[in-house]
Parts: sequence; structure tokens; C-alpha cells
Amino acid sequence: MSNMKKDVTINVSYPYMYAHEAGIEGIMNRLHYPDILFRTIRKQLCCFLLILISVCSPFTSRAQNVQAAAPLLTVTALDFGSERVAGGESVLVSSGSSYLLMDTANNDDTNKVIRYLKSHHIRKLSLYLSHWHEDHFFYLWYIMDDPYFTVKHLYLPKTNVLKKYAGKSNHSQPWYENARRCWYGIPSAGLYGAKEIIKKAKKEKIPVTYLKKGSSFTIGKARAEVLWNRGAGSRSDGFWDYLNESSLVTKITASDMSFLTAGDVSRKTLKQIDKKQISLQADLYKLSHHGNGDTAATIRMIRPSCAFYADSTEKKGKAHRTRSRRKIAGMTHLYSVRKNGTVTFRLYGKHAHTPIRVSIIPR
Repeated sequence: MSNMKKDVTINVSYPYMYAHEAGIEGIMNRLHYPDILFRTIRKQLCCFLLILISVCSPFTSRAQNVQAAAPLLTVTALDFGSERVAGGESVLVSSGSSYLLMDTANNDDTNKVIRYLKSHHIRKLSLYLSHWHEDHFFYLWYIMDDPYFTVKHLYLPKTNVLKKYAGKSNHSQPWYENARRCWYGIPSAGLYGAKEIIKKAKKEKIPVTYLKKGSSFTIGKARAEVLWNRGAGSRSDGFWDYLNESSLVTKITASDMSFLTAGDVSRKTLKQIDKKQISLQADLYKLSHHGNGDTAATIRMIRPSCAFYADSTEKKGKAHRTRSRRKIAGMTHLYSVRKNGTVTFRLYGKHAHTPIRVSIIPR
């Protein structure tokens, strides 16, 4: 993985911040004196006015101070593994000196997620799981087991969906377990994986909170709120979608900036949330279900300035068609972890000269 960084900035124009500049130019253009002495005086006068306005102007000081300060919220979409990985997702959120790892990606021989945390000297962090699929929780147990890390808190969805799913007559537990193991090639699938994670948290004395709609918690000065958690899915959802639709939909807000993550829910669920008059609008959005859960309509509903997705493949197909629909929706600042690598979004605030700064570590 290359260490070169490519910076891309997203500028939001706030004309009132720069209104005084037109005034200065107007003063300079009006001071036309033919004499050299008066020209010198004019230059000195203009310099004095520039210094005076830069010191006294509330707009200038506000913009400069906000940009000079640390970001309100930093969101890093982690490059989670090699090309052979059949899906995965991991997002690191930080506010001040507090860290939250949202999902821990799938099994990968390069172990990129843990390597990234250690290379950036991130020892103390909390863990969050959007739903009980292995491509989201595989490394969760290993992080808790690693003595390098101190896990401050564990935020989980309820396990009742796993129990109900395994108990269905058409999806018996042995078939469920065997199918998951066959698909991912790992033993920590389904109920067994969930039980092992909970058992490990108890052993390490890590506080566990089971999240539901209305739950909230903090990451530094940022506040996370669960907007939606349907709980158990229906029989019509099918094998894969059952747990996807039970994903936590969470918005993290820091001052006037926000980040929305919806796990692997479908566009059907997003529309259902919107009908309940729950605001999904956010400045930064992680597209649901690895880029397959959104349409132009859901993007217009959320209205993000930036978005990203952790797609499992760049091949043409459903994900390709979904991306085409997003282009129609006007999503210019859209990033793919599989294509771009690790992408970091720094949110400074709507009044900053650059509200969101994006940096990329290419694959």
C-alpha cells in the first residue's frame, strides 16, 4: 500500500465571508492620485485598511479560526483487504482523541484493518457492529483479544434476529451455519460467532450496549443516534436480506456536520424511514449495502456533499447499474474503497473555508 496521499478539497462558497474583499478593491480602485507621494500614501493606507479589516472583521476571523482548528469529525473508510475478499466494510470515526470503529471487515490474509490501526497508534477505541454478517464483524473478536488494544465500549445490534432466523422451519440452524461457513470459509459464522463475541466481551470486562431505535452515545464531542432498527426481518426477505434489513441506521453529528451510515439496508427500508418523517439528511453518507442499496431517489433524500461505498467488486452488474443511477442523481464526490483505497473525510463545519477535506491513500 502506497504512503502517497492525494488531497482533494471540496469548497462550499459562502459569499458573505468575502464581502469585505469587494469593498477593499473598490477603495483601491477609487484612490487614483497622479502624484507619486499620494500613490505612496494610497498604498500605505490600503495596507493599513487590509490589516484593520483582517483583524476586526467577524467574517474573516470566523472562517480562519474554524479552518485552523482540528476537524469536528473525521471519518475514514478503510481499505479492508485484497481482491479475493468477498465483501467487507470498516469505517473509523474519530472526534478529538476518541475513536469508534464501525464494523471490522471480512476475513483477509493481509489483515489490513488491524494493521492500519496499529500503524496509526490507535490503542483505545470503541467498537460498533451494524448487523450480524461476517463481512462486517470478522475481526471484532480478534481486536478484543489483541493486548495492543483497549476496547472501551462495544455497541451491538440485538442477537434476537439470529435466533429467529436460525429457528425458521425453512432455515434450520445446521443449514444456516453450514451455508455461512461454505460462503466465507470461516468457522465463526452466525449464532456461534455472536456468542463468542459476547463471551469474549464479558471475559475482558468490556461494557456492552445493545442498540435499538432511539439509542444514542457519544464519540468525543460528537453524538451518535440510532434512527432505525427494524429488528427481525420477514420471511419474504430471503436468506441474505434477512439480516441486512435488521441493520442499524445511525447518524453521527458534530456541531453542524453529520455522517449517516445505514449498514446493509435496502432502498425499500430507506424510503420507509423517510415516510416516518425521520430526517436522513447528512453531509457525508456511506452508501448502504456496499453501494447496492441506493438509487437516485435515496441520494436526493439524503442530499450528501460526499459519499463513499465499500463494494465487493468492480465488475459490471448490479453495483455498476446502481452507480450509473447515482451519476444521474448528480453525486460528483463519490468514492469507492475498492477503487480508491483508504479514504479519509475531515469535516470542519459549514462555516469553514473548506467544510470537507478528502485525502486518499491509494491501493
